[in-house]
Amino acid sequence: MSRAEQSEDAPEQAPLSEAAPLPVALILGAAVWPGGMPSPALERRVRHALSLWQAGVVSRLICCGGVGNHPPAESQVMRAMLIEAGVPGEAIGVEIRSKDTISNIGNALAQYPELWKGQVLIVTDGFHAYRARRIAAWFGLDAESASAPDDDIPRGLLMRARLREAGAMVKTTVWMALHH
Repeated sequence: MSRAEQSEDAPEQAPLSEAAPLPVALILGAAVWPGGMPSPALERRVRHALSLWQAGVVSRLICCGGVGNHPPAESQVMRAMLIEAGVPGEAIGVEIRSKDTISNIGNALAQYPELWKGQVLIVTDGFHAYRARRIAAWFGLDAESASAPDDDIPRGLLMRARLREAGAMVKTTVWMALHH
């Protein structure tokens, strides 16, 4: 079979402009420490989101998180880290009012309605990913999680985080039942 005949028999492919758009990364907040320093969790999440963006896996990065115990807002610290790493400002969205995972996702959806139109990758820690996906599904969002590597988390701290997450899942389930 000639090359021309092979190409005629090949399935038609959509032009690049019609290809499915890349997902958007929704980076969930974590603590900011005194002096505006990112906590290790915040650093992990930003590093992972940055690696996804650099690899061309996501088209945009939306940073979520308001002011916790120490200013500035978690999302502002994330944005500064991403810009310092070379991500253009126009590729970064910032949600600055949220205080928890539910409001991270809910506020981002209200502020960035385009999230409803495509797939979202929720960037968080592995121990937090299941609850984050459940919350996203409750809002009706097409989302998967992209968990930051946790090999730098001390074993005892990781166990405490998993236990805390179990309690948070109960609280979240009650919240979902009451707000449905």
